[in-house]
Amino acid sequence: MINQNCHACGSEDTYNKFYWHNRAQIADTYQCGKCEHIFRNYFGDVEEYHREKYRVSGEEGHGMYSKEERLGYIGTIIDNVQPFLDKDMTALEIGSGDGLFATQVKDHVKNIICSDIDSKMCEKCKDLGLDFLNSSVLDLKDDTTYDIIFGFDVLEHVLDIQQFRDKMAKIVNNFLILQVPIDRTMVPPNDRFDGHSHYFSPNSMISLLGPDFISKVMFYANPGQLARGPELLCIFSKNKDKNK
Repeated sequence: MINQNCHACGSEDTYNKFYWHNRAQIADTYQCGKCEHIFRNYFGDVEEYHREKYRVSGEEGHGMYSKEERLGYIGTIIDNVQPFLDKDMTALEIGSGDGLFATQVKDHVKNIICSDIDSKMCEKCKDLGLDFLNSSVLDLKDDTTYDIIFGFDVLEHVLDIQQFRDKMAKIVNNFLILQVPIDRTMVPPNDRFDGHSHYFSPNSMISLLGPDFISKVMFYANPGQLARGPELLCIFSKNKDKNK
């Protein structure tokens, strides 16, 4: 058992080690016995990995899927989130990559800004004429808020997800829309780090984001709908009554 509280629900001493991951050389993996959150304790520097290796094709990195495949996933996302969008909204996409989602959703909101830790991805957004921030999500300014924030396959890469929650509570005005991997056991063990420090369950997402946010939609997507593996598309509204 790892000597720390669950990253999602905060429960004490609920992490149980996955026996099969003793064979992996890059991380130890634990699951919370209460909310089923999975945490991978990577042996290296997570932020350095994302800045230097994550989107690099080859042995260490993970190259991006084809544009055609990604557009298919994006179409499913927009179908599900469109009822929550309007053209008076300001939007931010965190972990925006090359800006492909922003190009597809920009006609549904007032304006959208892309944000990514990888400067190479920011250059791609710039080439598309998109506004961008070359920043880690945790380093975003607290005094700039957005009506809606998108984050697709981002949260699993953030080591301190409680700090992420606190940041979102400060800068989201209306809706927080996140897509996360779910139902992953990684058996047999994945001996190559994929950048994922976390895997989620509906309970762990609600535990993490409440009471700052209220769950509106949780769309369980089978492999091939939003990604190559099972994913959870979560739409949360800001709990504006929390501090009243």
